[in-house]
Amino acid sequence: MATYYGVNAGGNWSAGATWSTVAAKGASRTAGATQPTAADDCVLDDYSGNVTVDTTTCLCKTLSCTVNGNYAGTLTFTAAKTLAAAGNATLYSGMTIAGTGALKLNGAATLISAGLTLPNLYITGSAATALSGTCTVSGTTTINGGFTGQSLSGTLNTVHLTIGFGMQGGTAVITVSGTLTGTGPGNAQFNLPCTSLTMLTGSTMLSNMMTGALVIQSGVTATGGTLTTVGAVSINSASSLGAVVIGGYSGSATSTLTLLSDIRVNSSLQSNSTPSNITAASPFKVQCYGNLTLTSQALAFTGSAYPEINGGTWSGSGVLSVVSAAGVVIAGNVTINSVTVGGTSTLTYTSGTLAGNKNITLAAAANVTFNTANMTWGSITNSGSATLTLAADMVCTNLTTLTGFALTIVPNGHSVTLATLSVTGGSMLLSAASYNIYATTVWVNGRDAGPAVITNSSGTVTLNNAGGSANRMYYAALTNVASATATLYNWQGTCTTCTNIKAITDVDIDGGGIAIYTY
Repeated sequence: MATYYGVNAGGNWSAGATWSTVAAKGASRTAGATQPTAADDCVLDDYSGNVTVDTTTCLCKTLSCTVNGNYAGTLTFTAAKTLAAAGNATLYSGMTIAGTGALKLNGAATLISAGLTLPNLYITGSAATALSGTCTVSGTTTINGGFTGQSLSGTLNTVHLTIGFGMQGGTAVITVSGTLTGTGPGNAQFNLPCTSLTMLTGSTMLSNMMTGALVIQSGVTATGGTLTTVGAVSINSASSLGAVVIGGYSGSATSTLTLLSDIRVNSSLQSNSTPSNITAASPFKVQCYGNLTLTSQALAFTGSAYPEINGGTWSGSGVLSVVSAAGVVIAGNVTINSVTVGGTSTLTYTSGTLAGNKNITLAAAANVTFNTANMTWGSITNSGSATLTLAADMVCTNLTTLTGFALTIVPNGHSVTLATLSVTGGSMLLSAASYNIYATTVWVNGRDAGPAVITNSSGTVTLNNAGGSANRMYYAALTNVASATATLYNWQGTCTTCTNIKAITDVDIDGGGIAIYTY
């Protein structure tokens, strides 16, 4: 091992003529040493000239720009070239850093950046790295711990941050203004080496591996920016995120976000790929204070994970499904515009002022529960055969079953209040012995798309025309009006117009209302 000193004339790092083994400043520091190796300490002092990192194999054990006098020259990192230090690197605030190459720390090290900005920084190896003061990187900081692990401490401000496999976390304070990427092989785990993470507005947090997992450690708070998942991401903190995109691009591979705590999404939550999944082993929630946007791709909450919609707009035809008993919780001032739910989701409304059309579609094979008292849905339709169970009274402007599909309603003693009930070529099964539907206008129309069916398992279904004589109830082509032992319709109130009644055995006018019986 030797100590090499930069000569007064400076030169390329890889050239022996740039270095001397003489510490004295003056004519005795003659050039002619060999290129430094990973076992050699390198010193740039107040006698040294400008030095250029000119290859990808520039090496040293340590670099000091202060130990023998403060270096005031320029250290240039040529584009795509790297200076690799096996140990500590100490810069001086009065020197100049130029170029777009990189400084690479390969082992246990302390980096003293002295307030200077590095073009790019690589931290590799299996030992701990400490940043003294604030380290600023104008390009990309890459941290790759290898299979035996790596940790980081200190303060890092970087435009881009790439986390490789094997990280064991750390206590660093990190700010990212560009992208945060986890990338690496196989089923590796990717841990953020920090206790404080700030994603500045406009930044992107991107997990770029297909099978590994990016883990955001406990205590990390990410503010602003966007978390985009491609592959697997775990969040273990009460994180506050600007936006979350599940699936980095349309049609990308399966993307899973695992919650190890509650997280808050301030800007938007959206799904770009199918299947996309948010999961948790314990009841953790995603608090959506921005928009929940499922333009066309489905988003599934599995395990015990669930969404709590606290603000913004919930929209899109992509199916939102929630397995957890907590379901979808609406707990704020939310705009709901034409959304779709599926699976075994439960929708619960607790508080807040709702806007938008509030239309909701039940996906094919959906078996959902509505606990939405004290709010009014715009319309409820189903895109395939589905089951709707009520955990509270339900109010909506229009309840429609689409052509050819069956909707089973399990009322559990609760009522449905409607402005319009329309059954067109599908069927509605009311799973109750006795059931009330309060409606202003009822359309049962099977003329164009085959017979429409409204039936119940037994007993009587009562349709109440609460709107009075100004409102109308229409029927056409009813072919199955009751079960074998039950009356289907028992009109109450005033109905002034009934048209196109077909396939009905008998019609009686009784007490100002209309009673329809089958025999």
